[in-house]
Amino acid sequence: QEKQIVYMWRKKGMKIVEQAKEIARISRDFDNPYFLVEQNNIGIDLLDELIDTWNVNVEGFVTGGVGQKKEELILFLVQAFEREQISMPQGDEHSRQMMYIVEEELAKFRTTRTPAGKEKFEGVGAHDDCVMALALLNRATQHVSVPFAVASGEALSAGVNPYENIVQRTDKHESELVNMIRLGLIK
Repeated sequence: QEKQIVYMWRKKGMKIVEQAKEIARISRDFDNPYFLVEQNNIGIDLLDELIDTWNVNVEGFVTGGVGQKKEELILFLVQAFEREQISMPQGDEHSRQMMYIVEEELAKFRTTRTPAGKEKFEGVGAHDDCVMALALLNRATQHVSVPFAVASGEALSAGVNPYENIVQRTDKHESELVNMIRLGLIK
């Protein structure tokens, strides 16, 4: 299944309550898709807020400790790129800027060895937030058939259909609404 990033949102320094509110808004704007949240110390509080306050369709994903699923998550993302299943938009200036950030993080993501000799994946000399978000989104698509969306405020606030690029790739003789139903974007 081909997946295309259609929306990206990132902002530093937000409190968990504010993050949850924004994620809930994005969820509503995209017809309540399935979300995965990294289940770490902060992630648990975010999960609770998203579920209890906003009723978002979300699950936690353990990436460290006993679960050690981070490697599985990253390998799954690598496979998606190798199979050319992920499209990164390069259309307008905003898209290019956002994808540049993601590409920079991807370029600095490496396999390193712990002092005990075990392999681990991490951003070397850089943050890995975008890589982890992309890996979680990629994994979330295995639970549903709708291509994923990463969030960024410009498109929705401008009234742009976030699925427009996906819908345009389908049958040109059908309406956008029919194409969205066939793609599973509308049920």
